[in-house]
Amino acid sequence: MRSRDPQTVVDLIVLRGEAVNPRRQWTVCRDPKDDKFLDVAVAGHADALVSGDEDLLVLHPFQGIPIVQPAEFLAMFD
Repeated sequence: MRSRDPQTVVDLIVLRGEAVNPRRQWTVCRDPKDDKFLDVAVAGHADALVSGDEDLLVLHPFQGIPIVQPAEFLAMFD
């Protein structure tokens, strides 16, 4: 993906994304409000969890899922 246009990224997520229903609720993040993102990433077998939130980034990787900042995620496609 050469374009870093935000709409292109959103379109890709809509095209390739899928809804998931987590069966497990993790309670490992130092900010409990962020645990839900881990729940969804694990349940969906995510290739990566993209976040700029340091409370999530310090858990990299989580259950084998890389937790990366947006710029790092976009660089994966260059």
